Amino acid sequence: MVEPYGIACIQKALKTVNTASNATEAKKIRMENVDRAIKLIDDAMSFWRWDTKIVVFPEFFLTGFPIKENVKEWMDKGCYHIPGDETDRLGEKAIEYDLYIVGNGYEEEILRGLKGSRSH
Repeated sequence: MVEPYGIACIQKALKTVNTASNATEAKKIRMENVDRAIKLIDDAMSFWRWDTKIVVFPEFFLTGFPIKENVKEWMDKGCYHIPGDETDRLGEKAIEYDLYIVGNGYEEEILRGLKGSRSH
C-alpha cells in the first residue's frame, strides 16, 4: 500500500522576462524568480503537515510567456538549459526536502529547430 503524502500547489507572483533588454538581464530575472520559488518552497515545507513529496508551480513560473517576441528573441529571454543554473538550484531544493518539483518552462534545445519560425 502507498502511504499518503502531501502535494503543495504554490501560486506565485513573478517578474516576467519580456521587459528584459538582453539575455543577461533576462537571466537575472529568471534567477530572481528561482529565488522566490525556493523561498515559497521553504515556507510551505515549514508548516505543511503531510509528508510532502510533490510541489507544483503554475505554467512558466520562471519566465512568464512570450507576448510579442519571435522565437529567436524568446530563446534569448525565456529559455534556459536543462541542466542549468535554474534547474540546478531547484534540484538542490528537491534533494534537500526529498521531493519532486513540477513546473513548466522553455528549454532552449527544444526550440532550437524553430529559430526561423513566425512570431508568437
